[in-house]
Amino acid sequence: MDSSTSVPADGRRYPNEMTNATIDHSERLAIRHLFWITLGVALAFCVSRGLVLLRFPVDAHYRNLSSVEPIDPVGILIAGAYGCAISLFSIAARSKQFWASPGKTLSLIIACMCLIDWILTLVATLVVRARLSVELAPGVSDLRGELFGIWYDVLVEEVGFVLCLPILTFVIYKTRRQRIAWRVAYNGFLVFAICAATWNHFDLSPYIPRFVLYHWYPICMAIPAFAILIAICVDCVNQHSVDWWTLYGAASVFSVWIALVALSF
Repeated sequence: MDSSTSVPADGRRYPNEMTNATIDHSERLAIRHLFWITLGVALAFCVSRGLVLLRFPVDAHYRNLSSVEPIDPVGILIAGAYGCAISLFSIAARSKQFWASPGKTLSLIIACMCLIDWILTLVATLVVRARLSVELAPGVSDLRGELFGIWYDVLVEEVGFVLCLPILTFVIYKTRRQRIAWRVAYNGFLVFAICAATWNHFDLSPYIPRFVLYHWYPICMAIPAFAILIAICVDCVNQHSVDWWTLYGAASVFSVWIALVALSF
């Protein structure tokens, strides 16, 4: 009997087991999905730019800016990936067998990173703007831009990756019945977050080659990006179905990584 359709000895079929017999492939990509994804990307652009405009008075005070920063190409791609992931997750959250689909899992990971990024940026901006509305006494150091000893403009990097660690650990636990290649890909995200958190909290510059020192972020992000690519290739070689959730999630990750590489090198 084919292993993809076999039933365990106890007679029960485990819905989280990632086999062709248990995955529901009836969720085809429809026009409503494309519309919803497009709407999510557009809203993500607006939110991302809105946060830049909201933070401008703070940046103008501490960085002596005379005008709002122009639109950043990498920021656009990141916002697009965020919007796509949030749209996919909002659809996937109501679908069947969430933890059996790699694409749905990817949407959860990226959507959580998005929410952490936006929430930390919004909180830091609002707190510092409120502090700037109060004049300092003469001779007092201006530390109004700090939150818990961290400057507002690096709060996302310093805290965000640390907050991602328990989320990624939970995802790895919930997807333990998926195929090994995808479990490795999720561990790639965890390794990326650990590397970024370690880099931000410890001075490793004396121990790191200069090339890695200048390009550490795209190098670290290449770990989950290529792990996803390898997982998709393994699925294709083994003739497993690759759903549209997975393709959209992988495209979101790779678009951001390629943009980082282009600007870094």
